[in-house]
Amino acid sequence: DLSNFDTAQTTDMSRMFYGCENLRYVKLGSFTNRKLVNVDNMFYGCTNLETIDFSGFKTDNVNRFNSMFENCTKISSIDLSNFDTSNVHTMNSMFSGCKNLTSIKMFFKLCAH
Repeated sequence: DLSNFDTAQTTDMSRMFYGCENLRYVKLGSFTNRKLVNVDNMFYGCTNLETIDFSGFKTDNVNRFNSMFENCTKISSIDLSNFDTSNVHTMNSMFSGCKNLTSIKMFFKLCAH
């Protein structure tokens, strides 16, 4: 449970949980991360990860989501509906290798870049 984790000055969370094979549940809660720009490979290879609570995770300025969930083979559904994707530049392989993923709840806010 990282719901009280102070990330106010954080700009890069790439590889934060990379390869955490035994991680099953993460609650990110209300991260105060308005400066965050990169979440590449954040959960890459978390093969036993089943649930992630992104209820207060702010992505207003994030522009890189590459391989964020790549090879998270146990996740079957994920709710990213509160993600703000208006500044995204790349989302390559975001869900690659997620062989059990059958449901993604996501809202795309398109912008004119």
